[in-house]
Amino acid sequence: SPGGSPAAPEWRHRLWRIAGERAPTLFRLLPPHDAFRNADGLGTIRIAARSQEDIVRRYPLADRVEGGYVASAALDGARQFLKGGRTAAWKPSFPGRRLETAGRSVPVNDEMEMLVRWKGAKERPTDLSYARYDFDQLVAAALVRADPESGVPPERLAASEAALRGKIVLIGFTAAGLLDLRATPLSPAGAGVEIHANALDNVLNGDANTFAPSWLALPLIVALAAIFGLVLEQPRSQPVTLLVAAGAIGAALAGGYLLLDLAHTYFPTFAFTGSLALTYVTVTTIKFFAEQRQTAYLRSTFGRYVSPQILEHILDHPELLKLGGERRDLTILFSDIRGFTSISEASEPEEVVEMLNEYLTRMVEILLAHGGTLDKFIGDAVMGFWNAPLPDPDHAKHAVECAVEMIAATTEIRDRWVQQGKAAIRIGIGINTGEAVVGNIGAEKVFSYTVIGDAVNLASRLEGKNKDYGTEIIISEFTRERMGDTVQTVYLDEVKVKGKEKAVRIYEVRGTHA
Repeated sequence: SPGGSPAAPEWRHRLWRIAGERAPTLFRLLPPHDAFRNADGLGTIRIAARSQEDIVRRYPLADRVEGGYVASAALDGARQFLKGGRTAAWKPSFPGRRLETAGRSVPVNDEMEMLVRWKGAKERPTDLSYARYDFDQLVAAALVRADPESGVPPERLAASEAALRGKIVLIGFTAAGLLDLRATPLSPAGAGVEIHANALDNVLNGDANTFAPSWLALPLIVALAAIFGLVLEQPRSQPVTLLVAAGAIGAALAGGYLLLDLAHTYFPTFAFTGSLALTYVTVTTIKFFAEQRQTAYLRSTFGRYVSPQILEHILDHPELLKLGGERRDLTILFSDIRGFTSISEASEPEEVVEMLNEYLTRMVEILLAHGGTLDKFIGDAVMGFWNAPLPDPDHAKHAVECAVEMIAATTEIRDRWVQQGKAAIRIGIGINTGEAVVGNIGAEKVFSYTVIGDAVNLASRLEGKNKDYGTEIIISEFTRERMGDTVQTVYLDEVKVKGKEKAVRIYEVRGTHA
């Protein structure tokens, strides 16, 4: 009867008061029938489940009572089988969260509950994992054995007895209406008698499961989740990241199963997989917002310097872009209007700005169309480079082709302006190929994506040499070496460059081969 309910005085000595988290519960010490008063052992049949719907995973081996402990049916049955003696109100040995009794050591928690190791898969939920015999057949066999004139062949009776000889037999009844069926890891409707059979099996064979120590499980879960987060943080495509996450969760489930199957140790696998899933969601969310910020940053940084095609490629593959200064093989182009100062002095400022905007717009369109990166405007001069931020194996060729088209476009603009009564313009272009430092260079809050180095200085100097030689495009020997037979050139001279002991040969570009 529930704790707190009054009990008749004549029954008080026959009751156990079970102590626990809930209100104390009174259990009858002896069955009402006198035939059981002299039984060798007696145990409780309480099942560790808070409600009928809970999945039974643990089994209470003993209940704490006034003056000691009362064994469960499984524990008392094992003690009787092992000749361990009676267990009514006894004090068990309980070292290191293990219950030791009758030569067996069983891992338990603070509530004396054992983690059941379930035996046998079943085809149907209502099947039993152990051999089952109908009770009426046992009763009939007993009656036949007591009646020599029953006519049952002796060998049949002997076979029936042999099936039970040396076995532990649990007698119990089960039916849905009796609220006896409980959910277990093997069945949504396991019979109560089978739960006790599994617990008895675990105690006798010493193979009950045990929980992984909390002092080890929790730090291990945190550490593995952190390592998993670091793996996910590495740049990779979303499908690959999802595959890595699925693989990690699958490995966690498989590892938990193997640990339980081979070492009889229950690791909180679902808590572990939950932490992995939470880590995946967290890292993915952080990466998403970080990528959004990076995309906005790249658009603002490179949107005005490179063609839309290159920009989209950068956004799709940001891992190819190394922000900050780095040494790289580049081709640098400088373009400048000849005598622009004189043109400015002879024209109204508004007209000069209009002409310059039209000219620069056309030059930038050509530079971007040939895969170049716009570095900056220096007055009327245009500076661009190739092979950064994205690799371009033919950067020298593309730069020279860009210069040739710039000259052609300038000729069209000049002819149109002359017809409109505006100034006639001519330009000079210098191109050099070599190593330079490229990246975001400048102050902490104000910087630009640019290139610096001797290769840049030489390109600028070659642009100015067009005045001396009356040419339009001059390239260095380093650029010409990369061109092969794709460009028509004429050797001009050798020029001494600051920082180089050997003079550099320079060439005029007359055009490119189709």
